[in-house]
Amino acid sequence: MIKVYNQTLSPEFCQMVIDMFDKDPCKVRHGHDIVSLKYNCAENPEWIEINNMFRECRDHFLESYFVEFPECDCKIQCGGYEIARYSPVSNAKTFYGVAGKLSAVWFLNSVDVGGSLILREGDTLTEIKPQMGRLIIFPNDTVTLDHQISGITSKYLTINNISEVETPAEP
Repeated sequence: MIKVYNQTLSPEFCQMVIDMFDKDPCKVRHGHDIVSLKYNCAENPEWIEINNMFRECRDHFLESYFVEFPECDCKIQCGGYEIARYSPVSNAKTFYGVAGKLSAVWFLNSVDVGGSLILREGDTLTEIKPQMGRLIIFPNDTVTLDHQISGITSKYLTINNISEVETPAEP
């Protein structure tokens, strides 16, 4: 139930997000290799346009995802976004931010060597190379995520966690 969509975001938009991320003073360093920024546009109005673009893109592609994988279809609520930069020397095998029912992950830049996401679904491994604007949607309950971070340049990702809305029990 892993789905890859190519060219979902324009190169100009991806570069704008990277530039804003690099300039934002609220970034947090995780060890030596990973820098991330979680944002909520209510707290940071500079990110409203970015948030809206990610939301529109995600919602558009979730429609086709749910058609292809109806067992994943549900009423959703989305957690915030996290933008992360993985350095080329990183040995990290951790993926920050995965939670909820589904994850939507966008690559904001292309990496020629290394930097792949490696997803495990049962006995099947899927390697997804970083390509600017590429979106990957996968269920968190049946897919295990790992990294290969040996890129020559830094890898930028945006992660959006998608949870199922709890429906109240009938009395």
